[in-house]
Amino acid sequence: MAQLVNEEGATIEDEDQIKQMVSTYMANLFKRQEETATKKEKRAKILDLIDKRVSREENNRMIEEPTAEEIGKLVRTMARGKAPGLISKLMADHIKALIPRLDDEEQTGFVEGRNIVDNIISLKLGQDIAEATKQATLFCKLDFVKAFDRIEHIYLWDTLEAMNFHPRFIQLLKRLIATGRSKVRVNGELTDSFPLERG
Repeated sequence: MAQLVNEEGATIEDEDQIKQMVSTYMANLFKRQEETATKKEKRAKILDLIDKRVSREENNRMIEEPTAEEIGKLVRTMARGKAPGLISKLMADHIKALIPRLDDEEQTGFVEGRNIVDNIISLKLGQDIAEATKQATLFCKLDFVKAFDRIEHIYLWDTLEAMNFHPRFIQLLKRLIATGRSKVRVNGELTDSFPLERG
């Protein structure tokens, strides 16, 4: 990256200043936003719509101690020379097993066995049906820009609670996420780290 234009419209070419601009931008992107009463009210309405729940058996499975077999399997799947957090990987595997039952079929991105291209196929099928039945039809595609980056952690915790995830599982997840920090590579160099307060 040879240059950036700052908020005042000035072109920045100094590498250290560019690195600082990128770091500041990313830190602001992942900074927690203050919650207004309106946001709280909207969040409560959305949470009331959640109708899928984790069962007692699924919760028991998620909070039990991992077996030696599970740990061994996990270690064998790691790339040579890599050591991702065992706890976070185990938690991700537990959640992954629940996704097919808890997630809506319409969610096509970032779900194993589903593809975002499915949306295009659905649109084409809808168009074909509309043409065959000669019905006036309106198609509307919504996409949320950087949706994941904007998810407030409080919404995540409330959603997990509404879906009946065990409080111990939620607490462990909170501990893992609360310490999250990130850096950005700019022209081969890493920026200073910044906290991940959302996303």
